[in-house]
Amino acid sequence: MTAKSLINDFRHFGGKHCETASLKKLLDFHGLHLSEEMLLRLAVEKNRVFEEQEDGALERMLDINTELDSLTDEIIDDLKGENLAQLLSGLSKKIEECMGLEGQAFQMLKTSIG
Repeated sequence: MTAKSLINDFRHFGGKHCETASLKKLLDFHGLHLSEEMLLRLAVEKNRVFEEQEDGALERMLDINTELDSLTDEIIDDLKGENLAQLLSGLSKKIEECMGLEGQAFQMLKTSIG
């Protein structure tokens, strides 16, 4: 049986660890070339940052993600609707809400890194 390529120009190669190798393949495909060691180190540092958060910070980050998911769902529902004028009038507010939530997440991460 001949191997079939589902994604044009995707290059398969072996790796040292299944998770980091898979992530490396994906990032390489999109032009970001990092070693598996660097990807592993980034994962460790991400975990360290979250572990050193003050009490409740991780829960707040999860709440922010939930709020962003909810706003995304609302936008998708609006796009399915037929009232374009109503969609456009509320879109600016939703964009501002998303930017505010992302700003909160950034500040929390910035504070925790120091």
